[in-house]
Amino acid sequence: MRVQEEVYGVGPEQLRVFIHYHPQFYHLHVHFTRAHVNPGCEAERAHLLSDVIQNLEGQDDYYVRRTLTHRLRENDPLLKALRPPE
Repeated sequence: MRVQEEVYGVGPEQLRVFIHYHPQFYHLHVHFTRAHVNPGCEAERAHLLSDVIQNLEGQDDYYVRRTLTHRLRENDPLLKALRPPE
């Protein structure tokens, strides 16, 4: 993680690194943001990369056994698809 320091002048202690996964974007991706910036990293929508690594180091099938909760917005198409017809 030297690149962010060399290019942007942001040290590792200033970073928040988190991932998003299904159902928000339907593929795993990693975000690097400054620690004081908060968009997109609410508890129900993101997982700190350090937590994910620690969980997998402790138990390699951690996410096979774990149910992940995800908050959906009222207008989210996935929420509409999951709701029973009225």
